[in-house]
Amino acid sequence: MNPFELTSQLMSIASVTGTEAAVGEFLSSHIAGLGYRVERQNVAADRFNVLGFAGDARVILCTHIDTVPPILPVREDNEYLYGRGACDTKGIIAAMLEAGNRLRRDGTTDFGYLFVVGEETDSAGAKAANTLKWQSEYVVVGEPTENRLARAQKGAVMANLTVSGRAAHSGYPEAGTSAIENLWKVLTECQSADWGNDSVLGKGTFNIGVFHGG
Repeated sequence: MNPFELTSQLMSIASVTGTEAAVGEFLSSHIAGLGYRVERQNVAADRFNVLGFAGDARVILCTHIDTVPPILPVREDNEYLYGRGACDTKGIIAAMLEAGNRLRRDGTTDFGYLFVVGEETDSAGAKAANTLKWQSEYVVVGEPTENRLARAQKGAVMANLTVSGRAAHSGYPEAGTSAIENLWKVLTECQSADWGNDSVLGKGTFNIGVFHGG
């Protein structure tokens, strides 16, 4: 099975986050058939990371096996494959496996694979993998980067802000306190704050995700 056929096969197996078992089973069997030592790391019920080793893994090739919804049919033309996961990241899985085959043909075996679940939501697979006691020196993470090598990315800090107010009759508004107005003042200050500037990654950013009030 060449990389294009493998990509198409992987894309045809639905693996929206939380339902990765089928593609995990396929990958486990496929990688074992290529001669790798395969392990599974359970993450949750019917969800597991797939690990494959050619030898002592000094370098790990890592990407994820889940996709965002909705499921899309696979189609192709003379040049491209189209569908869910074509580049994010089932095509990358196939490319990594092809790279591994070429490395082994050249006698290089000090690498392995880590294919994780849950990247599109809470990174449950990556968090589980972070508990593994490996001695690897390098990790190459596969993500769509327009074929440019990326050596860093921005991190993220998430916070929940809660502001309380005081209800009052509309005839006596001065007796009340608007929680929404006070929260908005805080968020406005956050928007204008200095979130740092990195020579590689650029300026830090601030995002208001979900707002509930009343």
